[in-house]
Amino acid sequence: MSTLPSSVEQALSAVRAYYEQWRTLTEAEGDAIHSGLWKKVEQLQETKRQLQELILGATRELRVECARAGVDAAAVEQQLHGLVELLVQLESRNGQSLAEQLHQTQAQLQQLDAAGRNLNQIRRAYGHAREANWESFS
Repeated sequence: MSTLPSSVEQALSAVRAYYEQWRTLTEAEGDAIHSGLWKKVEQLQETKRQLQELILGATRELRVECARAGVDAAAVEQQLHGLVELLVQLESRNGQSLAEQLHQTQAQLQQLDAAGRNLNQIRRAYGHAREANWESFS
């Protein structure tokens, strides 16, 4: 296997480092989802949005360095394939966790709505009788 020119290696390392940061953030996001820490989830997602811009810039720089050095950019980027696959899996897992949390929350809201309707029915059924009783004591 041939070694890469140092400029390409540095650019590749930068992209890899950003992907590792993404992995760390995504794992923390998963923990926050499971803990119901929605403000933290929101903060992590915002950080990831900002990091996405850095990744895109670093990837462009990697391709520029590959072109300057006469190196096949696709072959170089292939070295990141395993890490990218891991990130896709983590994001998918987080998406599934969010969907489960949403489903549970919707079910709880339906239960609360039903309980509220039941309380209103009870209040209507017994509210008038209680008012009548109070009036008879006055």
